[in-house]
Amino acid sequence: MTDEKKILQSILESSADGILVVDADRQISHCNDRFLALMNVPKEVAEQGDAGSLLTFLAGKIINPERFVDRVNRLYETLEDARDTLSMKDGRFVERISRPLIHNGRLIGRVWTFRDITAAVTTDKEKTAALQASENRYRIFVNAMRDMVYLKDSGFRHILANSALVDFFEKSAEADIIGLTDFDLMTPEMAAHCRHTDKEVLRQSRLIRTEEHSDGRIYETIKFPVPLGQGETGIGAIISNITEQKEVEERLRRSEEQYRELADRQADIIVTFDDKGIITYISPAVEGISGFRPEDLLGKHFRAVVTRGSLEQATEIFERTLNGESLTDLRLKMKHLNGALLDVELSSFPIIKANIPVGAQATVRDVTEKLAVQRKLLERQRYIEAIIDTAPDAIVTLDRQHRIVGWNKGSENLFGYRADEVKGKDLDEVVTNETNRGEARIHTEKVLKGMSVPRLEAVRCRKDGSPVNVILSGEPIMVNGEMVGIVGIYTDISNLKKAESSLRSSEERFRTIFESAQDSIFIKDRSLRYTYVNPAVERLFKRPADEIIGKGDDELFGPEAAGRIKEIDGKVLGGEILEEEDLLAAGEEQRIFHVVKVPLRDDRETIIGLCGIARDITKTKRLEQQLQRAQRLESIGTLAGGIAHDFNNLLMTIQGNASLMLLDMAPENPCYDRLKSVEEAVQDGAQLTRQLLGFAQGGKYEVKLTDVNELIFRTSEMFGRTKKEISIHRKFHEKLWTAEIDQGQISQVLLNLYVNAWQAMSGGGALYLETENVILDSEYAGIYKRTPGRYVKISVTDTGTGMDHQTMERIFDPFFTTKEIGRGTGLGLASAYGIIQNHQGIINVYSEKGHGATFTLYLPASEKSMIAQDTAAAALAKGTETILLVDDESMILDVGSELLRRLGYSVHQARNGNEALSIYTEHLNEIHLVILDMIMPGVGGGDIFDALRELNPDVKVLLASGYSLNGRAQEIIARGCKGFIQKPFSLSALAGKVREILQAER
Repeated sequence: MTDEKKILQSILESSADGILVVDADRQISHCNDRFLALMNVPKEVAEQGDAGSLLTFLAGKIINPERFVDRVNRLYETLEDARDTLSMKDGRFVERISRPLIHNGRLIGRVWTFRDITAAVTTDKEKTAALQASENRYRIFVNAMRDMVYLKDSGFRHILANSALVDFFEKSAEADIIGLTDFDLMTPEMAAHCRHTDKEVLRQSRLIRTEEHSDGRIYETIKFPVPLGQGETGIGAIISNITEQKEVEERLRRSEEQYRELADRQADIIVTFDDKGIITYISPAVEGISGFRPEDLLGKHFRAVVTRGSLEQATEIFERTLNGESLTDLRLKMKHLNGALLDVELSSFPIIKANIPVGAQATVRDVTEKLAVQRKLLERQRYIEAIIDTAPDAIVTLDRQHRIVGWNKGSENLFGYRADEVKGKDLDEVVTNETNRGEARIHTEKVLKGMSVPRLEAVRCRKDGSPVNVILSGEPIMVNGEMVGIVGIYTDISNLKKAESSLRSSEERFRTIFESAQDSIFIKDRSLRYTYVNPAVERLFKRPADEIIGKGDDELFGPEAAGRIKEIDGKVLGGEILEEEDLLAAGEEQRIFHVVKVPLRDDRETIIGLCGIARDITKTKRLEQQLQRAQRLESIGTLAGGIAHDFNNLLMTIQGNASLMLLDMAPENPCYDRLKSVEEAVQDGAQLTRQLLGFAQGGKYEVKLTDVNELIFRTSEMFGRTKKEISIHRKFHEKLWTAEIDQGQISQVLLNLYVNAWQAMSGGGALYLETENVILDSEYAGIYKRTPGRYVKISVTDTGTGMDHQTMERIFDPFFTTKEIGRGTGLGLASAYGIIQNHQGIINVYSEKGHGATFTLYLPASEKSMIAQDTAAAALAKGTETILLVDDESMILDVGSELLRRLGYSVHQARNGNEALSIYTEHLNEIHLVILDMIMPGVGGGDIFDALRELNPDVKVLLASGYSLNGRAQEIIARGCKGFIQKPFSLSALAGKVREILQAER
């Protein structure tokens, strides 16, 4: 062995750290005595030379050996550096560092460095214990909050997450979230949105409140800047689930499921098997790796691609997977199409259905080339040089005059100097300054005398003059009993020093979260006196904290409420965690609170008090009551709409037959007038169904841009001429916005309100009508599930007898009336409610017994301006064209066909959608118009219309329905349908509508 090799060998043997070198064949190339002593390895185990046997031996001495073995095996196959801490079963802590050995661009093995850091870990624990205890107390509070709480650093990575947030992301612990960004946890769109608001918080340096939608829930997020120390500002957030409140305001639709096909894009082979081992899916990557196409292997047993020598192993893997095991990092051989053998790495997982394995899924990776890497070692000298150069710590070799001879990569990284800048210089002149040079010379003199300098903490200097905290050690290099040089090792502990500062900042961050919480947070001692309240409590009681702390509940809420609270608090002090809802007085107002209370314990787990979080849910409870009432009206409306539709079909039959008989009858016939009476009765019945449809939100008939002031003036003038005992007072906004409405229906609403007011003023009185432009904000509009924005407000106020609360609750219910029998149907205000709802408006009432009533209407304002339009009455006209009549009601089909024939038209009949399409296809060039019933069993009117347009894009269709022009009918009109007529229709109405469509666009 040359002197130079001896020097390098001596460096390794004299190192204070344990060093282990393993070549690419996983054979032990070298390990020093320090390694054997530190890890308690018998020399005979190391002399075997097998790194696998050594790994098994070491695993028996380590807590969590599976993780240790898995980490080692993975590192042998990579070029990455690694550093971690091993927890030994004997109570020690050993730091493990690993670097790959590279020579001529090839991986020739790995070097492992082991260092006992038990003392440093113990010292750090003692230093941080007090701060940790304080942090734990605040963590109890944060984790007890129902709201989600997190804290991000300036790089938008999570550094704190409470239990609610962990549960939300379906993680098992806070550690599963720490260090991740929103892009790791959310969809890209949500993450991008969150990132935007995070940046705004940092940019504006102020609290920002937003609403977010996720998984069918709505969350209110309060974000605020949080100082993290050392000039860094993070983002704190408190996320409250406000779904219950928002569900009242708007019913959310569930997101459709999205599927992504990932397997086809994988570089590795993804393959699934049924419980017999038959391949049910294999990804396209199989062709690039093995030459087989996926279709060559589908339906075949896995033995088709496994070599004979690996078949037994593959069978065992498959059977274990079917028993529920997940297996990883397995190796076997696979066939190539050309006959070659492939080395593959395999992971296998069971496919579970109803908790039973029904097949297997495997990921297969080709590792043939990786296993064929050159395994020959470089010569010993350059091998040892590579070990030193790849060590993570700064390793400096010196001659006997303390001049620098060797300067590894770790030294360059730590101190900032290149090797050629420092070689030949005294080490103390390079890494110290005037402040610490004297202290460094003391250690230098000691090691120059052949003594060791044990590991000690010190401060050294980088090239730029900045200080760096290190643990240093020095050892003489001995060759044949003579000191030939010195080796110094420096470990950077700057991050450890930052830990203490971070813990100090932690308590301040938690305090910031408490101070920013919108819920009331309080702490009581065992005597149930308040010892802490956050600003939300101060705002609630409108009193400073010093006027609340020290008081009991009897002083804040009174003796009755205090008695209830004391009973609950007693259970919490007994160790229970309780939730409750309670009605309490907050100042002069009674409010409903949802309260969570948890025991507060000291370090010995003794309960010393309790912590509570109270949320004001008064508004939510009120909105729930409004929702229940709206749902009741909606259910009744659905029933009313169905009845009106069926009744209109019945009236259509009566109307049609009456019209046909009148056509064949002279006016002087004694039955003529009776038939005219039948027609008038049909119209009265149709008016009744219109009221039912109005209540049921059955749609609008004819929507026009309307001057609401003019409409109110016209209807009130007409009403005033018949009710002289009522004085009418009008206050109209001069520049009132226009609205797109059905003038007939809104006139019906207004007249119903006028009549209701007249009946409440039996001895006469005054009626006040007022209009104005208003803008409804999201809070008010959301209560009624309406879009915020511009609305036309109409107020109708009377000076009548007024109503009590119970009457107001039912005022819009159908068939509800306070009038005596025979004076009303109870449909007037119900239909008014339905009509306004269908116009996407709002109607409400306020009244007190003996003080009159005010009905308030809000109609969405239009952006359009009024344009004068001329109207002309449609004339009864006949024709000779051919018409296809489609209706599932036989009597309507017969009556309608006869009416059309009397008007001169040729008629084809169809009783369902399939029959209609068949007839239209056969007579495509003959049929000029299709009269189509919208509601039919099987294929509906909308689907039939779409099919007709596919046959003839220019087809003319008149839509007929017992319902009014509702949402479905309007959709069909928007898609190109030429018109709409509501049943029951008269002969003249039918004649006019048919001619209007047939003559259009000629």
